[in-house]
Amino acid sequence: VPAHLPPLPGEGDGRPSPRQAATLKGGREAAERSVIEKALASHNNSRSRAASALGISRVTLYKKMKKYGLMP
Repeated sequence: VPAHLPPLPGEGDGRPSPRQAATLKGGREAAERSVIEKALASHNNSRSRAASALGISRVTLYKKMKKYGLMP
C-alpha cells in the first residue's frame, strides 16, 4: 500500500477485512462504524452529543458502540 493512501480496513484496527467489507452488510457496517467514530471524536467523546448529532438515541448509540467494539 503506498504511503499516501489510508490503511486498508482490517489491518489490525478492529475493522472488517477487505473481504468482509466487500459484502453489502460489511460495507455498511464499516461505514457506520466510521461515522460513529468521527461523531464521537468531534464531540470530545460525549456520547449524548454524538448521538444527538447522529439523530439517534443514546441507547441506540451504546448498542452500536458495543457491536463495533467502541466501548471504553
